[in-house]
Amino acid sequence: MKQIIVLFFLVLFVSSFVMAQETPSLPTIIQGEVMINNKPAPAGTLVSAKINNEIIKEYTLTEPGNYALTISNEEGSINIYVNDVATNQTVNLESGKIIDADLNVKIKTGISKLFFIITPLLILLIVLIIVVKRKKH
Repeated sequence: MKQIIVLFFLVLFVSSFVMAQETPSLPTIIQGEVMINNKPAPAGTLVSAKINNEIIKEYTLTEPGNYALTISNEEGSINIYVNDVATNQTVNLESGKIIDADLNVKIKTGISKLFFIITPLLILLIVLIIVVKRKKH
């Protein structure tokens, strides 16, 4: 009889631990298209999710123009960045939801920056050449 009572309390004790554990929350999946300067982002582009400027998840594109972030154990709102440029896209995390969020950012390329540096220098060089040639005549 004592063994049955001990066994009963043992089963009761163990089952209380099993029932006390919380079921894990499902992740939030955020997915969509990524555009840079209105063109599909190339493979290798980095998409980041941040809360309070702290990166909680990153995804590197493996194919042009598409991303998917799976975020677990986080609550609140996240901001999404493409190559560390803000997309102005804020997403509220909801356990078990799949959220479509297309991203589009404007990023100046190195060529356009270079153009604005080289063009004035070339014009200045041409003007100097013309001035020097006129002085020789």
